[in-house]
This record gives sequence, C-alpha cells and structure tokens, in this order.
Amino acid sequence: KIDQSFVRDILDDPNDYSIVEGVIGLSNAFNRHIIAEGVETTEHGLLLLTLGCQYAQGYGIARPMPAADVELWLNNYTANPEWLQYGAKNYSRKEIKILSFQLISSQWRNKFSRNIQAAAENLSSWPIMKSNHCHCSHWIKSEKNELTFEEAQLNELEAAHDTAHNMALALQTQYLANDIQAARDGLSELQAAFDSMLAINKAM
Repeated sequence: KIDQSFVRDILDDPNDYSIVEGVIGLSNAFNRHIIAEGVETTEHGLLLLTLGCQYAQGYGIARPMPAADVELWLNNYTANPEWLQYGAKNYSRKEIKILSFQLISSQWRNKFSRNIQAAAENLSSWPIMKSNHCHCSHWIKSEKNELTFEEAQLNELEAAHDTAHNMALALQTQYLANDIQAARDGLSELQAAFDSMLAINKAM
C-alpha cells in the first residue's frame, strides 16, 4: 500500500512522484499487488494509471462509510469515465509519458492561477516556482536521459517551459507587491504560454 502522504502530492512534488514510481517498480519486481491511498481527484488516478498502479482508495472514489452502507454503494457505483477511457486504450510508452507531462503541467498552472485569483488572506502554498526544480523540469531532465523523444523536441519544450515559468514569476512578483489586478490581467497571456507548451508536448 502506497501511503497517502506520497500520493496526495504526486501531481505537485517530483520527489513524491519518484517515491511512488519506485514503490510501484519494487512491487512489480517482487510480483506484489499494490494499492494507492489518498486518491482525491481524477488527475491523481490518471497519473497513477500511467505509472502502472490500477488499484486505489481515497475521496476521489468514496468517503469512509459504515459497513452496512457498502453494499448499496457498490450497487450504485459508477467508475470515473476518464479512468475507464484510459483503461480501454492501449497506450504506447511515448503516449503515456506525454499524458503524464500534460497532467503535471496542468496541475502547476491551475494551482498558480488559483493563487493569483485568491484574496491575499486566502492564499494557499505556491507551486514550485524555481523552473529547474519543478515537476515539469524533472520530467524533461529525465527524458533527456532516455531515448523516447528527440533531443530537439525536448529542447523546444524546455524553452517553452522556461518562458512560461518566467512569466509566472513576474506575475507572482506583481501579486506579492500588491499589484494584484495587474497580476490577474496577465493570466490570459500565461495561459497562452502554457497552451503553447502543451501543444509542443502533445506533438512530440
């Protein structure tokens, strides 16, 4: 069983992602079944599926319930359609890697955008702001050590990633300097930069 403390931040923290990936690899090596705790969203489930973990528990599936309610829940349960869609297709190694990048980059963008839109007193933690430490950067570095993608493709993606990060840092600086409206006005341009990055990734 993969502890929820690692699964919860798998979309945000490359270290937790590496731990989960390693545990799944060990379970496969020793021919053990594995289940992940703390699956709260569709994206958590999809990222775990890309890593080869097909069993999970968490609020994204069901809240804790009395034993007497389990049978009724089972009879009425409908599996997440995006998880079913993933399971119904045979993905290539390249397609799996592209999907994982799409998931982690969208998570970063959404978390950042929520912060910029939030009032200062309701601000949550920022995503990893250093471009060479974030999840996407780790993905790119990892792929440069493999032969799944061409080096030119990865360099193009890395350049787009750095551009998006620099824009986000500028918006964060404005927000923290209390120039909040200017930061919010810049979100549409940041969204366009992320769309460009994701298009490059999808075409790889």
